[in-house]
Amino acid sequence: MIELRHPVGELIRLQFGIYSLPLNTQGGVPLPGFSPVCRIRRQSDGRWFNGSIVAPTDPFVVPVFDNPMLPFGPDLDGIYYFDFPQSRDTQGLADYTVRMHEDTVPALEDLILRIGPEVSAVAKGECVLMGTIRDALQNPRRGAAVKATVIPITTISPLVGVSLDEMEVFTGELGNFAMSLIRGLKVRLEIPVIGYDKRVTIPNAATVDFTTL
Repeated sequence: MIELRHPVGELIRLQFGIYSLPLNTQGGVPLPGFSPVCRIRRQSDGRWFNGSIVAPTDPFVVPVFDNPMLPFGPDLDGIYYFDFPQSRDTQGLADYTVRMHEDTVPALEDLILRIGPEVSAVAKGECVLMGTIRDALQNPRRGAAVKATVIPITTISPLVGVSLDEMEVFTGELGNFAMSLIRGLKVRLEIPVIGYDKRVTIPNAATVDFTTL
């Protein structure tokens, strides 16, 4: 389970990646495209966010609601997103359970959104690098290492340099990982289990999917 923190009222972009799936055909006949959805449950009362309800009506409802996720585009095939406008929650401070899934993918993506300005990634100038690692049969890869090494020489603002630290996290039960890094930082990102080794710049965003770097 991944936990992410955001300030009150932020537009939170939730990302879901479908990787290394078999060719989307059956008997030479194309099948419909993937249709991942996003469920957002407010923990305080168990109500679900319904993104089809327009303001000023309260968008949190009793029945479960699946919000359709949108593809990023042809250059980022297999990556989908949903923008959750937390400002529409009249409770302000709130925690949410998020489940993103697609009918053809057996594993579900679960995370917790915690809302509060005192610990937000934005307030700390950090970006949460996240992703999911699976094997060729779409089984989650638990315990896979993800390593970020600061590339010399790195400065993030005038008069501020960053030491050459090496950071490492490991994927959880669902193959998920999350790593908080300073925005604007240049790092060598390595995920040995999938042969990933790339020099990247951490974007000016609260979260980022590693496949988009």
